[in-house]
Amino acid sequence: MPVASNQVSAVELDGEAVLYNERTASLHVLNPTATIIWACCDGAGSIAEIAADVADAFALDRDAVVADVISTVRDFAALELLDAPAG
Repeated sequence: MPVASNQVSAVELDGEAVLYNERTASLHVLNPTATIIWACCDGAGSIAEIAADVADAFALDRDAVVADVISTVRDFAALELLDAPAG
């Protein structure tokens, strides 16, 4: 269950998000799909649940978006935008 880092500040504008990572002093601009995925990185939902949210938002097949959600969450992790889940 991905968890957004508390070192990352986010501002949403017109369906897109701009993230600032204090740890790496870097900015990231997310497209609308990545913005929805980012909003779901609260530690409460699994990858499958996040994929369901994205599929519902864009009227897509849930199974078709799982790989994209996994890829996006991996990108977030590589950019140090996520923390380890509590537990």
